[in-house]
Amino acid sequence: MLIDLASITAALAAMGPAGVFLAGMIDSSCVPLLNFVSVLVVTQAALAPEAWLAGASLAAAGSTLGSWGLYWAARSGGRLAGLRRIGSLDQVKKKLEQSGAWALLAPAASPVPLPMKPTIVAAGVTRMGQIRFLSSLAIGYSVRYFGLALLAAWFGPGAIALAMLLVPPTLISAGIIGVCYGLVQLRNSRRTPLTIGAQAS
Repeated sequence: MLIDLASITAALAAMGPAGVFLAGMIDSSCVPLLNFVSVLVVTQAALAPEAWLAGASLAAAGSTLGSWGLYWAARSGGRLAGLRRIGSLDQVKKKLEQSGAWALLAPAASPVPLPMKPTIVAAGVTRMGQIRFLSSLAIGYSVRYFGLALLAAWFGPGAIALAMLLVPPTLISAGIIGVCYGLVQLRNSRRTPLTIGAQAS
């Protein structure tokens, strides 16, 4: 059964601040909503400037908790289940160690939706420290949503039109980034083919 994203986003938008929290959880854990959470934060802050802080806080909290759920699913799902999706465990772990918290903080802070789920899954499979994981995402999501909400509250309803104008370029940019990311992952998987039996032993 296909997921009706239009119905989901409409229902979340009608829920007010609670919808922002749920949208953040859904987007970061299972169903990508692209830039919908950001648009929702901007819209609510522009229409109700006095509530910008609450909206940004709920968006950051929901996104962080949703990512934590995905982290735990990957961590509890077993070593080999994660390896089939993200490639060599040692290679991914090395990349996470080299990038540190920035591997999570930077894409979380970006207003343009970037592919984060592979990194979150990798953090779970490699058992990245939970405090480091949660603090990196909490800071990143806070930078994104607090910044957007504050600007929307400052500019008022005009920010809604600006946000809607930014949606098509954002989706195009996300698509280009996603394709490039997929090509890089494909190239890396061909260079270092995974031998599950060897890794499991």
